Amino acid sequence: LFGGSKTGQAETNYFEHCQCTHMTEKVGLMLRPILERFRAYSNYPTQLGLSDFAKRNRDGTAAEALSFPWCLVLRPGEEVRRIAQGVDERFQGLPENDGQVNFIEQILALPEDCVLYDIFAVPDPDAALVGGSIARRDDSADGERDGRSSLIRIGRMWNTTRFFRSERENQLFFKHQKKEEDYDLVPEWFERIRPEHQLYGSKEFERRIEQGLFYDLGPVESSDAT
Repeated sequence: LFGGSKTGQAETNYFEHCQCTHMTEKVGLMLRPILERFRAYSNYPTQLGLSDFAKRNRDGTAAEALSFPWCLVLRPGEEVRRIAQGVDERFQGLPENDGQVNFIEQILALPEDCVLYDIFAVPDPDAALVGGSIARRDDSADGERDGRSSLIRIGRMWNTTRFFRSERENQLFFKHQKKEEDYDLVPEWFERIRPEHQLYGSKEFERRIEQGLFYDLGPVESSDAT
């Protein structure tokens, strides 16, 4: 449900870059027919809805009120990047000498209780625009907006055990929720959509994160506090 570049990346480290629930609609001539084919299913073929994720509380019970962002961004943790890079160097990139899939080897090398991703939220379409336009202002000394309102770090994703392979017979399916379902629940978002919203994806949000252009709700020091 998260992706990066539509055409992949030069690096073979799976955890090198951010991933996002939105991809841009910037595509080459070869991919345009595919994009238009997807548009028959949704007017937003490179964006996924998030409201289904908000229907359940952490304990699995039904949520009384839905609260979800316009977009989510995952930034790989530093330890995960380092470990995956070590595995990548051991196999000397793709293709691997032992015939295994590289990113699976990287995932299997991760220890328990490490930060897989920092989770960033783009709360609404306005916040995706450069400088953002969230209603509340920055709590800094001067009280002026400084461009950090486009992203909010809301938590971290931890693994509580090491990863292990599942049997081939075990099938896991993920629903790709249409963006229209989010707009049906929050119609004011639809009214604020502009053409430039088609150009926001993992690369743009990764750039902002690397430049520190985000609010941080505070550190999460262990998986127990997630």
